[in-house]
Amino acid sequence: ENLSTAILVATVYHFIGSRASLNVWNPRVASPNEFTTSQLWLLGGGRDDFESVEAGWMVNPKLYGDQQTRLFAYWTSDGSKTTGCFDLLCSGFVQTSTEVALGAAITPVSSKFGQQYEIPVSIY
Repeated sequence: ENLSTAILVATVYHFIGSRASLNVWNPRVASPNEFTTSQLWLLGGGRDDFESVEAGWMVNPKLYGDQQTRLFAYWTSDGSKTTGCFDLLCSGFVQTSTEVALGAAITPVSSKFGQQYEIPVSIY
């Protein structure tokens, strides 16, 4: 398992969201049950029963059926025990943009020692 994580914990009482600029890659996923992601993750609540909204890019062969880098969003209201959904696969999200589609492949992607590409991600 290769895991890299950067975490910023903000203990504030009121906030309206966050934004990030994510470098876009297409890393190889060795097994259909594995995935890789770069994401913005907003989390609230207790350790076992948290609410969260996540958005960014993901390579997930099990979810999308291929090895492409895709734009994704995910939500849960109970720590993924009984709720939680990716993209538009359930009623948790409403697509409002006519320019960007959840689950769509992202191109181009960054290359080692080459051109770098980023996507802006905002959750409000």
